Amino acid sequence: MSAAQRARVLRRVPAGKTGGGSAAGPVLYWMSRDQRVQDNWALHYAKQAAIEAGSPLAVVFCLTPGFPGATFRAYDFMLKGLKEMEQTLRSIGVPFFLLPGDPAKALPQFASDVRSHTIVCDFSPMPVKKAWHRSLLGLPYPPKDPKRSEVVVSAGEVKKGALPACVERFVEVDAHNVVPVWITSDKREHAARTIRPKVTAHLPKYLTNYPDPHTKKNTGDALAKWPSDLPQPEAIDFDAMYKSLAVDREVTPATWIEPGETAAAKAVATFAESTTHLKGYESLRNDPAQDAQSQLSPYFHFGHASPQRAAYAAKRHARAASAAFRGAEGFVEEAVVRRELSDNYMYYSGDEPDFPQWALESLAKHESDKREYLYSEPQLEFGKTHDELWNAAQHEMVVKGKMHAFLRMYWAKRILEWTPDAATAFDITLRLNDKYELDGRDPNGIVSIAWAIYGVHDAPFKPERPVTGALRPMTYQGCKSKFNVPHLLSMMRNAVADPRIQADCPELLRRCGLHGVQADAAVPRNPPPPEGERRVRGVDNPHHRDII
Repeated sequence: MSAAQRARVLRRVPAGKTGGGSAAGPVLYWMSRDQRVQDNWALHYAKQAAIEAGSPLAVVFCLTPGFPGATFRAYDFMLKGLKEMEQTLRSIGVPFFLLPGDPAKALPQFASDVRSHTIVCDFSPMPVKKAWHRSLLGLPYPPKDPKRSEVVVSAGEVKKGALPACVERFVEVDAHNVVPVWITSDKREHAARTIRPKVTAHLPKYLTNYPDPHTKKNTGDALAKWPSDLPQPEAIDFDAMYKSLAVDREVTPATWIEPGETAAAKAVATFAESTTHLKGYESLRNDPAQDAQSQLSPYFHFGHASPQRAAYAAKRHARAASAAFRGAEGFVEEAVVRRELSDNYMYYSGDEPDFPQWALESLAKHESDKREYLYSEPQLEFGKTHDELWNAAQHEMVVKGKMHAFLRMYWAKRILEWTPDAATAFDITLRLNDKYELDGRDPNGIVSIAWAIYGVHDAPFKPERPVTGALRPMTYQGCKSKFNVPHLLSMMRNAVADPRIQADCPELLRRCGLHGVQADAAVPRNPPPPEGERRVRGVDNPHHRDII
């Protein structure tokens, strides 16, 4: 498998038509979603393009001081990863430029300054990235024919975009999904059952190992040196970058997880190369009282780890350890099929989410139903409801930036019950998710919330219920029947009572009423469920989203 099989040329200007870029000009990899050096198909493609052209290569990252919905917690995690990545790139002789500002302005200016002839970018289906593409290219995005491998433009069309005329090729590489979104399907899929066979049909070709990074052709040794007459990479003042951020600083960094590519690789190996973890994953991952999830979601979101590497490692380990087989298959379902279903939804939807008609009609019919409880957004934000399980999940999200995937579904559905209408519920839920979750502002989170509140990728449930109509129900009593709620509440209280957490975010804890809270008596990490309790399995929850 080559990087070229994951790439498409979004703009090619025939040589000489615009007085284009110099053959000696560099190839630029505009990094955005996939913030890593190893296991990065976009960087691999850019390297090969530079080697074939005899050109130097540079990696460019555009730092927007206030990315929509992001807080200091998210920026802290990202900047620490970028700091490590700068050092790694320097060690292999690849310049790294951190450009402040909107990519639609900063990238064209830099490309013009260095006379770049080729720009390679990674893929994201998020609306903001789509808008950047439209501005840069002056062309429709997504392309009208998603599977077209190359778009050739005229000199007149070049002038419509913000990119300078010197850029003769603009190439997009899906380095995030195992199977590129436009290869899997040319339309929005209705459910996991419709996309699953399409993804799995391509896995023999795409779910492979990465090229050996240590061969000469895959290192910086084969690249032309960065010319001395071009802008030179300077040591990045990350302290100044932190100070420049125009974000909510009340949401403090998460200290329970270490950011960066090295830590991400260790986390992947710890989970995907462990029979114990994989064996427990299949049957226990939906029980919040168990330590069975992969904990990889933040690393996937920021691109510090490759889902392809994790899935490949899990399947390879399962071939050697049969006890891990079902867990590995379950992990591939979550990390590949379900994740890529989310990217499919966001890519083939417009810039605003689109919801199924059956859900819209049912919710409209029940909009005037009396709510047993109504809460304001501040009450919800700091966990001030009557539901102790919901409050505990919200508190953990606020102070740690994580929430178990099963609880995230329950959490969103309860907000629907406690707000005046579905539109209000969706807006509040998305804001809270993006503000506090480390993996917020992500297709996975958006689609998970759309599933819970608007039935995306789900089917109607009969009989209809007050308020929630035909949406799949999730209740507190249902949770009690599935897992050990009292034990879970003790676990979550103890997590918040940890002295490190208490020191990290005292103001957030005060607003949640948890500053100085004392831990419960020691509880076992993975207790057996109460007698008669049925284990939560994947079949009970067809749209659970691991990876937290």
